Amino acid sequence: MVAYYDDPEKKIVKKDLFSDYAHEIAKNLAKKEEYRTKSGKKRFRTNTLSQIRKFYDDLLRIKMSIQLKRNGLERSKEENEEFIRKLPYIKMMKAKVSYALSRDKITKDFYDFINENVDYIKDIDDFFTFCNLFEAIIAYSSQYLKS
Repeated sequence: MVAYYDDPEKKIVKKDLFSDYAHEIAKNLAKKEEYRTKSGKKRFRTNTLSQIRKFYDDLLRIKMSIQLKRNGLERSKEENEEFIRKLPYIKMMKAKVSYALSRDKITKDFYDFINENVDYIKDIDDFFTFCNLFEAIIAYSSQYLKS
């Protein structure tokens, strides 16, 4: 189960979320995954940095559109409303990752990572924390994955 916070009420992010935790996920995403086709043939799936980056870029576009509603440093009412409007598009990442898995473009681990984290997002703080976690994973993945 995903948990971003040491104190969920105050939204205090775990101190090792973007370091140790992100690094461990990046290492797991670099592993080859064996699976069987419908005809029983053994195949392997791997993640590429390009494929993972594609999902991160989708997330980043949504994040940027939400941040355009920000007034200064403080979170605005408009920014929260924009998050609510964009939440269905964030949730749509689950469909996109399902499609990528069905085409053997990603591993089951990456599919699970996206699904668990998208399900965890309940508010704008969760969303921005997920974006930061994903950013850290991309950074760590660059040493393990090919483009």
